[in-house]
Amino acid sequence: MGLLEVLAVIFSLGISFVAAGFEMSYVRISPFFPKFSKYLHDRSGVLIAILIWNTFALTLGTIYIYKILEASNLAHAVFISGIVSAFLFAFFGDLLPKTLAVIRTDVTFNILVYPFIFMYLFLRYSGITKIASLILESKYSRDEVLDLTSLGFSEHLDEKEVRFVKTVISALHGPAKLFAIPGENVQEKIKRKRNMPGSDSFSEEKGYK
Repeated sequence: MGLLEVLAVIFSLGISFVAAGFEMSYVRISPFFPKFSKYLHDRSGVLIAILIWNTFALTLGTIYIYKILEASNLAHAVFISGIVSAFLFAFFGDLLPKTLAVIRTDVTFNILVYPFIFMYLFLRYSGITKIASLILESKYSRDEVLDLTSLGFSEHLDEKEVRFVKTVISALHGPAKLFAIPGENVQEKIKRKRNMPGSDSFSEEKGYK
């Protein structure tokens, strides 16, 4: 077992720990980090960076865990290295950091934000996050996505119900005025209600109990 292989595994687990812990704390605390908003304003870029670093850490760690087991002349080293990698990265690279991020969100964020900013800026200025965002970008417009979604429902719903589903989905992106019900001025109505005989405000003004 070489020292280089052991350090590579520890380094990989560290990267995965930072990425997973920061991801959970970032999502929970976002966007309340004005001190770091200059670097972390691009939410998509941050999440892409987390995905890239997690994938890199898992791949690197698995390779060196296999090298360690292979050097030990252990039978079925490939199979065992897969199991060991899955356990180590599931616990130390995912479950543990995310649990800490839930229990102590602010503390976890303030500790992990510095190493993550370095990791994020490395990918950003090397152009990797930009390339990844272009690859992951949706090829459909919002209306096309709505049409595809409605098409999926069409086999189970009639035309009227499909239109209703599409309207509900559109409401997530449409201005409130499109769905408001016309009516009288609410403030005027409240004011008149308060001045009506029998109302609490009317009774207090007249000295009634």
